Amino acid sequence: MHAIEFETEIKNGQLTIPTHLLPELSSYQYGKVVLLLKEKPKPKKLFAHKVKIDNFIMPKREELYES
Repeated sequence: MHAIEFETEIKNGQLTIPTHLLPELSSYQYGKVVLLLKEKPKPKKLFAHKVKIDNFIMPKREELYES
């Protein structure tokens, strides 16, 4: 059995075989495909879970920088 390895994007559920491999593939009748998939990175939500703190008063700028 012969193995060919390449990376490709999946667009609309379809894989694209690189054109330089097509001549080599034409000499085979069957193939077995194994996909090693990499998930898309999930966007980070910085404020996904807001927390309300009762009686919280935002300090004034001067109060933050007092020595």
